[in-house]
Amino acid sequence: MILLALACTGSTPEAPQAPAPAPVAEPASGTPVTPDGPPFTAEQIRDAMPAGQVVRWRYDIGPNTTTVEWRVRAADATSMTLESRPPGSVDVSTWEALRDHGVFPAASTTLEVGVPLTTGLGDLITRKYVVTDGSEVKTYWFADAYPGPPVQHDVSVDGRRTFHMEQIARERVDPASWEPLPSPPQSE
Repeated sequence: MILLALACTGSTPEAPQAPAPAPVAEPASGTPVTPDGPPFTAEQIRDAMPAGQVVRWRYDIGPNTTTVEWRVRAADATSMTLESRPPGSVDVSTWEALRDHGVFPAASTTLEVGVPLTTGLGDLITRKYVVTDGSEVKTYWFADAYPGPPVQHDVSVDGRRTFHMEQIARERVDPASWEPLPSPPQSE
């Protein structure tokens, strides 16, 4: 849970070349995975999410809609620093940990490959993972053209959608141009 100027101009960006499918890899957690494995390798995510990568999201939570922006503040061979606005938080994650966000239990997950999906990023071909846990169903769409977080994620309970997040824009900018996050208030 990881896009702007082109969306504002109304022009549609050309999708980058699709990476090779990720090899099946056992995640660090040891959780069984679907037969196809996680959608991307840690290396594919690292290459697609360098310092300066910005991903803009539309979140629909119940009746409320908000826009959230993820900024990759720093990245190196092993990890990335991701800033989220709002709320103005910063997290550091390894590339392997980010890869493992795309790991789902085999027994409760179905996978469809080659699923067309239209998002704010345009018309995409995706891998659709559906994870069922009782009355809750989580659906993740990963586009080969955009390694990293799913381009869309929905949650429904008892057949009613309770959460939706969709990538609406991606761009790369110079992180030196970003203003720093405000310091949290100090308690006395």
